[in-house]
Amino acid sequence: MSLPRLPPRKAHKGLLREDLLVLRHIFDLNHGQQFLDQDRLETLGLGHNLPNSGIKNLLVVGIDVENPDIAQLDKNGKYQIGLCILDTRNLQASIGDYTEPASLRTYQFCIGPLKYFIDTSRSFCFGEAKHLVSDDINTMIRNLVSNRDIVLIVHGGVRDLHFLQAAKCDLNPLFTLDTQKAVQHPLDLDHRCTMEEMLNLLGCPFGDRILHAAGNDANFTLRALLLIATVDSAASNHLLKPEQEALLSAFERIAKGPVPLNDRQKKLELRQQIEEDRARRRREKRVARRIADTRKRENEGAENLPHDKS
Repeated sequence: MSLPRLPPRKAHKGLLREDLLVLRHIFDLNHGQQFLDQDRLETLGLGHNLPNSGIKNLLVVGIDVENPDIAQLDKNGKYQIGLCILDTRNLQASIGDYTEPASLRTYQFCIGPLKYFIDTSRSFCFGEAKHLVSDDINTMIRNLVSNRDIVLIVHGGVRDLHFLQAAKCDLNPLFTLDTQKAVQHPLDLDHRCTMEEMLNLLGCPFGDRILHAAGNDANFTLRALLLIATVDSAASNHLLKPEQEALLSAFERIAKGPVPLNDRQKKLELRQQIEEDRARRRREKRVARRIADTRKRENEGAENLPHDKS
């Protein structure tokens, strides 16, 4: 009997892309895995090491644009830009007792009418959103990353990058790393996944109605990057140095740390919990009624049985 023919493995399934090699390089996580060759490293110029470390001295900057339509750059346009910044100097300074994701500095800038700003700010979890005019946003962003080498982190951000270029917001990154590409090899994917799918596959918790706010998405893009590094390293089966183990443990704590919900989100979660509790009680009452009805029918059936007169 002939065996069924298996579908051919897609050529791009689990593809190892340069984005992952750059991730390994900037955090000194090559440990026996494939790495960038020297010529490519010299071409990219990925910065200098921190003192007494293989980690690069960089700002790792997650970025996201909501409504990245170039037409929105007109006078009456409306859009959001989110940034999340990890300074690798902070990692080195506190690697031994690193606990909370406080080192992820997250910002959300909104351009547009006041109502648009108020509506979009309600979903932002990581502080207060800022309402700006388009002339100010480039200066604001550049001040956050001035005088440092940066690696830019996006998730499928082709439109975002085109929009930033049209907005003349040039951050001059050493490299732009796409988590949609970097995650493909560690998770053996044959497609470029959405943000929500990626976070679920990586085991990164996120709340209801949190995604698709620019600052939140920038933050979760960076959290995903850190988890990609941990999954990739775990799959390598190579012995890690103690400092690499400490770094990866820190990454996991940061990425899976709590998300500070705002008042509106707390009310939504409370309302959802109340609705779930009500639904659970209704289900329990229906089950109790069915059990009671079944017992009643069984008792009535027993009473109607003929009695033995002997």
